[in-house]
Amino acid sequence: MVAEILQIIVWIIAIILIISGLDDFFVDISYWIFRRKYKKQLPELSEIREAKETPIALVIGAWQEHSVIGRTLSIALNKIQYKNYRIFVGVYQNDEKTQEEVMKFASADPRVIMCINPKNGPTSKADNLNNIFNVIKYYEKAHTEFSVILIHDSEDFIHPYSLKLYNYLISYKGNYAVQIPVVPIKSKLGKLFHRTYCDAFAEMHNKELIVRQSFGAYIPFAGTGMAFNRKVFYYLETNDEKYLEDISNDIKSNKINTTQISTKYWENFSRMTGDLNHNVRIFNDSNLTEDYEMGLKFHKIGLKTVFVNLIMNSNGTPDAEIATQSYFPNSFWGAIKQRSRWIAGINLQNWKIHKWKGSLLTKYFLMRDRKGIISSFILLFSYLGLIYSVLNIIDEKYGWGIFPHIIDTNSTLWYVLMFCFSFLIIRLFHRLHFTYKWYGLKYSIFSVFRLLLDNIINFFASLRAIKIYYKMKDKVVIWDKTDHY
Repeated sequence: MVAEILQIIVWIIAIILIISGLDDFFVDISYWIFRRKYKKQLPELSEIREAKETPIALVIGAWQEHSVIGRTLSIALNKIQYKNYRIFVGVYQNDEKTQEEVMKFASADPRVIMCINPKNGPTSKADNLNNIFNVIKYYEKAHTEFSVILIHDSEDFIHPYSLKLYNYLISYKGNYAVQIPVVPIKSKLGKLFHRTYCDAFAEMHNKELIVRQSFGAYIPFAGTGMAFNRKVFYYLETNDEKYLEDISNDIKSNKINTTQISTKYWENFSRMTGDLNHNVRIFNDSNLTEDYEMGLKFHKIGLKTVFVNLIMNSNGTPDAEIATQSYFPNSFWGAIKQRSRWIAGINLQNWKIHKWKGSLLTKYFLMRDRKGIISSFILLFSYLGLIYSVLNIIDEKYGWGIFPHIIDTNSTLWYVLMFCFSFLIIRLFHRLHFTYKWYGLKYSIFSVFRLLLDNIINFFASLRAIKIYYKMKDKVVIWDKTDHY
């Protein structure tokens, strides 16, 4: 009786693994078909460098980031190869340490503006971004309108040429939004748990998003390294179609606002928050993954978004690729905490909000995004099944009689499991290949072994995500901030 029940469970797991494996295999094949065409469509570096600069507002939300925000601002101000920009850093009125750190730069450099949220933190990240946007609107009244709104995280290493890329693609090539790769930093500080992010992002941003763009599907924003046409925010704020028409007309007539932002520093500007209208909500401040939802929203209303993975050179330096480098959690609990927010937002909350609306293609990629909460459980059970099978073989060899025999080597179930195993080999090959592209041979070899740890983290993150989702009903969403090493 026990053997029959176990056999049924194995059959169920095997069928789910085959469905998921075929899905992944389809994306794998699509990548190898589309990758050359994708590379040919990438812009030329000479065009990016030569494009006349338009005003860019670089937005950074910060809650208790006093330990990293100084480094981020210092590197950005010294290394960004762009002149026409301002950095707006959103802090909270009850976070004095972060205020003090930001003010060191704001008082010395007119390119940095501190935006104090009148609410006590933490609110949601989206609420903080919305407050910064209100400050930007106030700033524009006294200076000039920005052409691009760029969003980064407090711990980011911003690529020196990324602003030139956004400027060219949005102000001159007619894109409404641009996402560039996010690269977890290869560092001696980053050990086992951090490196699971290296593996996952290498595959996601070297394969998955390229396939989505090639099919014309929605591009989920990564929460950082994402830039938007300023006029789109007018549309999102008012739902007035004329702003979309204005964008199209400006592009057709090549009429681009190139007015330089004044270098005069408004000394008391950083504390002018009392008279701002804080009701404007560009980002959904009740959503755990407001960036992912924005990608869906852009696709729904037909706003062209591009993912650009542009290699500047092949010398293996950190600046070889125009990407956002960042640190990620380097502990088991830190990784679970961060991923559980992603899973709760993408797999559960956005599922409830946006359901299965859209074309068949949209529904397919929604399925890919949402299957993670199921596959994380199934994969762990499959590993347990593999361990059981090994123990069962040993049991039969030595005649212990402890583990019931459930799989005959010539049975249909055996061949089905071998089919599942072939998908595992394909998965390992692609994980190794894409990790090698970003991090080299040593990192890629060990990525094969880290895949098991990655799945274990996702299993516990899925459990926590379910708990978060059901606890957050009728409650205000707050910033579930993750500490980065």
